[in-house]
Amino acid sequence: MTIAVTVKVHDGIVVASDSATTMRRRNANGQPQIVNIYNNANKIFNLRKGFPVGSVTAGAGSIGHSSIATLSKDLRSRLSGGSDAHGDWALDRDSFTMDQVASRAKEFLYDEKWRAHYGDATNIDDLHFWVFGYSAQVDQSELWKIHVHEGQCAGATLARCHDETGIDWAGQTETISRLLLGYSPRLEQKLLDEGRDPAQIEKLTETLKNMLAVTLYTDPMPIIDAIDLAEFLVHTTIMFSRFDVGAATVGGPIEVAAITRHEQFKWVSRKHYFNSELNPEIADA
Repeated sequence: MTIAVTVKVHDGIVVASDSATTMRRRNANGQPQIVNIYNNANKIFNLRKGFPVGSVTAGAGSIGHSSIATLSKDLRSRLSGGSDAHGDWALDRDSFTMDQVASRAKEFLYDEKWRAHYGDATNIDDLHFWVFGYSAQVDQSELWKIHVHEGQCAGATLARCHDETGIDWAGQTETISRLLLGYSPRLEQKLLDEGRDPAQIEKLTETLKNMLAVTLYTDPMPIIDAIDLAEFLVHTTIMFSRFDVGAATVGGPIEVAAITRHEQFKWVSRKHYFNSELNPEIADA
């Protein structure tokens, strides 16, 4: 599993994630079981170096034999003009839009890769792929979400427009939902399983949000405080997963990046499989 968090404020947008990836296989009864958990997966990416454009992934860690990390770098190559066959994918610094970036991400990951490998299969883990950053000549950032659910993807959705701030999270959402909303995301399904009326459930959850939800950010929060908040939410989820009964499916190093209008994409904390001091020319790979 995963936890991925974005915190969008007026000064920019921050993204944080854990590094765990869970390997599963089906047992003799056809039920999925955990085989291993690796704590060194990469989930945050700069989709074009030198541009204020990034992405984060949660859910499925690969499409076929290709990790989402590798595919994200393939996408970055196209957006950087590195593919002769896709020359029109290259982003123009003075005119590109986040809508354009998100649409290309969906086209590449879902239309081209997912559909080719899985076809119409529906029993595949969900994939969340969020794209965020600043369109050219625009003062505020945007957050776009691509969600593959039961093998289907409607397209990229604008989740946070220019003037909308907020916190978003995906993956293992139990901890942050309890903390920020005041109740478990499993509540609705539990009530449905008991035969409760869906309309009443919707009314109840809306009431709970109004009564119990907390706001840990403000629109003008400085970017450094937004970084601390995003890291706190990921760390809290990691500790919850560690002490909860069952496998700790959220964990490993916490990676954090921030995008602001003037500083562009900046890493705050990250890991490498190589010594960056010995490989300075590819330290931002």
